[in-house]
Amino acid sequence: EIVRKYRHSKEGKEALRRSMRKWLKTPGGREYRKKTAKLLREKVISILGGRCSNPNCLVLGGCTDIRCLQIDHINGGGTEERKRGITTIYYKILNDPISAKTQYQVLCANCNWIKKYEQKEIIKKVNADEKEREYGRKRRNILRFEIIKLLGGKCSNPECQVSDIRCLQVDHINGGGHKEIRAIGIGAIYIKLIKDSTGYQMLCANCNWIKKYENNEVRIVNHL
Repeated sequence: EIVRKYRHSKEGKEALRRSMRKWLKTPGGREYRKKTAKLLREKVISILGGRCSNPNCLVLGGCTDIRCLQIDHINGGGTEERKRGITTIYYKILNDPISAKTQYQVLCANCNWIKKYEQKEIIKKVNADEKEREYGRKRRNILRFEIIKLLGGKCSNPECQVSDIRCLQVDHINGGGHKEIRAIGIGAIYIKLIKDSTGYQMLCANCNWIKKYENNEVRIVNHL
């Protein structure tokens, strides 16, 4: 009886939460978080239709490969909301799927990237004034177009070969892309690549995400 009362007390609940947070940092806890987040993601994608909602999807009939399907905020604002954790968004959709369908949709990585490209949501320098930002954007685009030509102008996956430049991405063949971007920045990588393209290839966003998914490089756990 004493144990039961303690478990339901404020102190007992807080102790349980501390213990749970500690366990989630262990190898077993991390594996549990990963599996839970993966199941949540699959349920949410199913609720939102299970396929890319763009009628002009580059995949005929709409992409259904769950490895590259993504949750998109129809009216933008996804970056800000994701700061509270992707699983928070998952639970929000699961708790009110009818309302969620007016706010969220499923897009494949290609269509999501094309949408961001068209709406100019791709990597903006926060503290730069508008002229500097526009100059930086144009410079990166010129470099990017040169890189796309250098790496063949299309997705290097022989089963895909998408050539829409809006969703083509530079891929590090042996991984380590995020680490290099954080270390020197995307502009420096472009300049480096023009001099020597060894170790890089061109992939469309879909194939890039599928590769990350298969290599366990996708971080699907956040604030669980």
